[in-house]
Amino acid sequence: MVTTDAADASRRDATRPLRSRPGLLIGGSLLIAVAAAVVGLRLTGSGAEQAFPVSTLIVWARPISGVVQNLTLALTIGLLLLAAWAVPGTRRRKALSSIQVTVMRAASWSAAAWTVSAVVLTYTTIVDIVGPHGDATAMLHVAFGTEAGSNLVVVSVLSLGTAVLCVCARTPDLLGWATGTAFVALVPLALSGHASGSDDHSNAVNALGVHLLSVTVWVGGLAALVLLYRPLGDARAVAVRRYSTLAGWCFAGVAVSGVINSLIRLGDLQNLATAYGLLIVVKAVALALLGIAGWFQRRRLLRRAGDALPGRTFLAVAVSEIAVMSLAMGLSVALASSAPPAPPLAPGPDAAARALLGFPMPAPPAAEDWFTTWQIDVLWLAAAVVAAVWYLRCAHRLRRRGDHWPVVRDVVFVAGCALLVWVTCGAPAVYGKT
Repeated sequence: MVTTDAADASRRDATRPLRSRPGLLIGGSLLIAVAAAVVGLRLTGSGAEQAFPVSTLIVWARPISGVVQNLTLALTIGLLLLAAWAVPGTRRRKALSSIQVTVMRAASWSAAAWTVSAVVLTYTTIVDIVGPHGDATAMLHVAFGTEAGSNLVVVSVLSLGTAVLCVCARTPDLLGWATGTAFVALVPLALSGHASGSDDHSNAVNALGVHLLSVTVWVGGLAALVLLYRPLGDARAVAVRRYSTLAGWCFAGVAVSGVINSLIRLGDLQNLATAYGLLIVVKAVALALLGIAGWFQRRRLLRRAGDALPGRTFLAVAVSEIAVMSLAMGLSVALASSAPPAPPLAPGPDAAARALLGFPMPAPPAAEDWFTTWQIDVLWLAAAVVAAVWYLRCAHRLRRRGDHWPVVRDVVFVAGCALLVWVTCGAPAVYGKT
């Protein structure tokens, strides 16, 4: 029950003029993220370590364009999700509503900025690899013949495709294609991370992929709500509440995947005392602050306000969250551009096999090895555990309201989840790769 004073305060807050200034928000976010990336690179020394004596412009254009790419990618995905899921559509199946068209117009500008930053990042990375005197043949080889170059080229192409689809999208089908194309761009970004080349690179790639997905949806969705808060009008309350539920899942994904990524990259907790470890600690503190702010938004504002969404208070907290998120994303660019303190691959007689598999070569399989050999894949393990818990929770709710649901179905489903864990983390997965 909302008290009278709280309801009156919410109504007064909602009736005040809402001034979400897009230019100030975008400029401030970019400034914070770029500053964090530059400071992080200075601390790790990566800004000064170059394989070739390239110009200062190339040296710093690369991380700055990386920051811009990450922010505009997140904003594009947030706007597309806002249009596809959070705001009301129209009864006409072949047309978007006026609110969706407004959101898509903003998404087209964001995708265009993403495309430019992706192209700049691709060019500066290639020049950094081949050196300032590399010819066109060498640059083409890096762009299409190496994993690092080809991943960046793919992201540039997907960003351009997303921008074109956003401009042309006037139907739900094209909106869906634009959203899907933007999400696909996260795959090559996950494959090109530092941790993907280390031991246990399967978990490293999966954790980085979950991290990127959660961060982009979380940051982009909140930024999209703030930028378009006034144009959303009556749809803003529904959009904010839908986003709040999604943000909770994103927070969990960022936290779990961040811990896994950090452990893989650091190798030893003693490396937290290094400059690289210090940046990870700062990111962890930023995540904790965001969790507190998210709890405040959900518990204090949304639930107590009822149907009257507290506009100015929500915007103040949301802008503060975006500032902290920008700081964390800038530090992420610095970490991605710096070599972790842990060695990429541990030396040993099976180094070639470890480089290919991401784990030590197992012994030839005996009968008992089919049940004792494990190489945990955190993505599949998490998926199986979440599926089992969600199923049992829903079955419990059915029984509480009086519906009949056989226990044997619970047993069979949980057994299927356990079988999924064995197939993806046990001997079939280990020996299937060898």
